[in-house]
Amino acid sequence: FEERLNGFTASLTNVKSVYDENIAKLKKNDQIGSADSYRYSFKSLSNYSNENLEFEDITVDYLEGYERWMTQNNKSITTVGIFLRCLRTVFNIAITEQIISSESYPFGKRKYVIPASNNIKKALSINDIKLIISYDSGSQLAESIARDYWVFSYLSHGLNFKDVAKLKYKNIDGDTFNVIRSKTSNATKNNQKPISIPLLPESLQIIERLGNKDKSRENYVFPILKPKLSVIDQEKLIKQFIKNTNKYMDRIGQKLGIKTKITTYVARHSFATIMKFNDTPTSFIQEQLGHTSIETTESYLAGFDLDTKREYSKNLLSFSDDTK
Repeated sequence: FEERLNGFTASLTNVKSVYDENIAKLKKNDQIGSADSYRYSFKSLSNYSNENLEFEDITVDYLEGYERWMTQNNKSITTVGIFLRCLRTVFNIAITEQIISSESYPFGKRKYVIPASNNIKKALSINDIKLIISYDSGSQLAESIARDYWVFSYLSHGLNFKDVAKLKYKNIDGDTFNVIRSKTSNATKNNQKPISIPLLPESLQIIERLGNKDKSRENYVFPILKPKLSVIDQEKLIKQFIKNTNKYMDRIGQKLGIKTKITTYVARHSFATIMKFNDTPTSFIQEQLGHTSIETTESYLAGFDLDTKREYSKNLLSFSDDTK
């Protein structure tokens, strides 16, 4: 009963079997992106050692060696963290399923600590945003479309591009729309709260320019996905959509002289950071980004920009006249 309830079988024995079972479960729940993360994680571990890994093989020394091997092969600490968090989950599953004992757990305090990501801030200044919005692409239609999608995401409170692609006309109610983030739709099934986002006039203009003319409730707003596609086909189209947008936004950024590499993710970070600089409560930013914890939101909020830093630095020499 417990095996059926949890979706795992009694055939779990080694690391690969637990990875495979978890990947199958994620795919069954249409969590294709997460399934891919686990697949890449195990492939990386296999390349470091071998495919027939046993849980007892993975010690603190093993994990420290894997981290060194990854960085020596020009893999980022962020990637190391993603792959090892997948492995940590696999260990937790194995302990829950009583495949191994908790004494075998190599993670945590006084053991191996998974490195935090570099967390390089990716927000643009409000002046950079203004340059992008007013950018004239001329005859470059692909740039114009990429710019519109990027601006729509930014104006939609940093809406993830996957959610932009999956937005349907039934989600729109007058001058607002309601969405449940794709990233959290499976993880928080018992507490799903739609995010209500106002549609600014500029956002409505983008829908008019790029949106499907058939505005029936079940039709997608933008011509990125089509009805009745499999989840795997949807993921492929969304990845291509993001790839194309990143390609042309990078071109636009270079033409405008913007130093930060502009990606779809930058729109999300820019919304959060600009809201913060305008004294918007972090709780509001958290709600609009769809984060379940305030800590996740705080990691989105970039540090102060250079102009602000310069203003604060002036205080270092703001001596009063009566200083002795």
